[in-house]
Amino acid sequence: MFGMDSGGLVFMLVVLGVIFLPFFINDSLARSRGKNPWLILLLTCIFSWIVTLILVMLPVQNVPPKTITRTTTRPEEKKRYIIP
Repeated sequence: MFGMDSGGLVFMLVVLGVIFLPFFINDSLARSRGKNPWLILLLTCIFSWIVTLILVMLPVQNVPPKTITRTTTRPEEKKRYIIP
C-alpha cells in the first residue's frame, strides 16, 4: 500500500489508531454520563487545536550543526565539513 512494506503499514495504522482513540473514548464516556457526544468531540478538537498552537509557538532551541574533520593524504591539510 503506497509503496510501504508491512512494518511501515502496521506502524502507520498504529499511529492513526492512537490519534483517533481519544475520540472513541470520549464518545463512550459522554454517553455513559448522559452528555451529548458531539459536544464532547467538538471540545476535544478545540482543546487539541489550542494545544497544537501552543506547541507551535514555543521557541526552537538553536542547535549548532555537527562538524567533522577529515584528514586528506597530508595530515597538515584538514578540511572541515558541515553536516546538515
